[in-house]
Amino acid sequence: MGDFESCFSFYQLVDQLCLYRAKLSFYTHKNSYLNDYCKVDRWNVSDIHKIRDIEFLKDILPPRKRWSRPNKHINRKQHTSSIELNRISIRNKVFIVHRDFISGKVSFKNSPIWYRNLRYFMFELRIEVFGSTQIKIKKPDIFPAKKNPDIKSDIQRRPLAKFELKDKLILSLTNKYLTRIFDSEFLDSSFAFRSRNTLKSGPTHHDAVDQLKNYRISNIEKELFVTECDIKKFFDCLDHDIIVREYFSLKEILIKSGYTVHPRAEQILLAYLDCYAFNKDVFPKNLDANYWIEQNDYSPRGKFGWVKELEIPENLGGERKIGIPQGGALSGLIVNILLHKADIAMDKIPGWGKDFLYLRYCDDMVIIHTSPEKCGTLFEEYVKVLESLSLIPHDCMDLKTRYSKKFWDDVKSRDVYLWSRTRKSGYANSPWVSFLGYMVHFNGELKVRKKSIEKQEKKHELEAKKTIKKLRQQEDSVLLENKMSIIQSFETKMFSMAVGKVDIRNYKSMPVEMCWAAGFHLIGENSFTKNQLKKLDRSRKIAVAQLKKFLKLRTEKLEQYLIDTGRMNPISKKMVVLQNEEVKRKAPKTIFSKYPHSFYSILEREKKLL
Repeated sequence: MGDFESCFSFYQLVDQLCLYRAKLSFYTHKNSYLNDYCKVDRWNVSDIHKIRDIEFLKDILPPRKRWSRPNKHINRKQHTSSIELNRISIRNKVFIVHRDFISGKVSFKNSPIWYRNLRYFMFELRIEVFGSTQIKIKKPDIFPAKKNPDIKSDIQRRPLAKFELKDKLILSLTNKYLTRIFDSEFLDSSFAFRSRNTLKSGPTHHDAVDQLKNYRISNIEKELFVTECDIKKFFDCLDHDIIVREYFSLKEILIKSGYTVHPRAEQILLAYLDCYAFNKDVFPKNLDANYWIEQNDYSPRGKFGWVKELEIPENLGGERKIGIPQGGALSGLIVNILLHKADIAMDKIPGWGKDFLYLRYCDDMVIIHTSPEKCGTLFEEYVKVLESLSLIPHDCMDLKTRYSKKFWDDVKSRDVYLWSRTRKSGYANSPWVSFLGYMVHFNGELKVRKKSIEKQEKKHELEAKKTIKKLRQQEDSVLLENKMSIIQSFETKMFSMAVGKVDIRNYKSMPVEMCWAAGFHLIGENSFTKNQLKKLDRSRKIAVAQLKKFLKLRTEKLEQYLIDTGRMNPISKKMVVLQNEEVKRKAPKTIFSKYPHSFYSILEREKKLL
């Protein structure tokens, strides 16, 4: 039981707070690349909670100018991520002040005001967690996130739950404690939201895809059959009563194995369930016009979709509570507790890893078997478990037609098909298996899923449109003066979105984090990936060209106007051009093949560092 109390020690709380502050700093910097050249609003309506958290953290953590960065030549090289470097820098300063206080060098009264506020905050938080008679988690704010931001007419929204900072801190530390305990029962076939006990990081989606690829290679001479399953509106359809039932069932198994769960941690988990239900707190907002006006989402007005099978009176007006927060710290643990029952059902069948492979990442599942009949049987067993948990899988696509592009239509679940280029009588075939953003070829090669490529291309287009929209608000004189600097900042932003903050000296050895490349570092050099990455380079080049075209049109009109009115002569105009050309020479150029800022550079990096 003392283990849970140690999760709320001074050092654990400081570490978590510093991580929050570093992430907020990264987000702020990411959206402020135009601030030096024009006045723009970098916050959206959905960022209200970020503004609130930043203001609060400023009162309990050292100001940015006081952060103590690691030694540049010794320790800083260990922290390649800007988030990690900032976290360590904030923590160093807090520990320095704390050490001076506990050693008696500085009295509490003479300590910095932020340190005193920090100690008061921690005292109140521990009282709330361990001293209060009942734990309560405040209901989160619900923000509607567009499912397809590039389609203006699309009204479907996902509900993102945003908790207050204190509740977020309590939930995160409780999640670490509970995940560490329950992870001992979870199976190797589950890859999402796992504990980080033995490794620096737990299993990732890369590990799942790598296992899928290796299984294909080790059975390259065999016929393999595949089936896939995804669950409708997964987080919004989890029944609270079933969650509690499965939690206590798994808890009994842990107790028999010698583990104990701190009663306070259990109360926090139950309070987390009690503070939110999709059918009570989200779905009714569809009829609340004021809510959509407050969220600036009314043209056209958004809508929180749900599974039609659950839209019945007893679910909308009764006592039954359905749905858990998307974005909540404990939601990942709840998912694994619930679907552990399905993992157990698959694990009981002999031959895992040899005759068949079952992999699950959150609610995405794939089964591969050497026998089509047994593959179908496994799928049916999996669906039966889902039905016992009151979950509804997506309908399977009819795969009786010959393989074509239609195979990859917007379908979440697929019935048994042959993993091969050639078709076998009675079964559809596909040379690819799509899983977690990757596509694995029947010969073992990898490429990025087509939708992931299209999504990144749309992101380039939207980033250009968003930047141009901000610049339209500025005066032409400001754009003329900072034309090349704006272009350079935009290109740098696009580079970091793609491959991170790298340059010609370190791009082959620098690990990538917080960028597109970090999500697909397993891909290798082959004919498929070459074309995909060149396509992304081309898409990014078009986005930069759109910005250049906009600036050219705006500045050309101003230049001509100044010349016509006699306020600009040929000499002064030339001076502007020379000034811009000087900045242009310093700006990084977009070279699209075997260059650090190119998407293609992903293939040149050392895989162990990605």
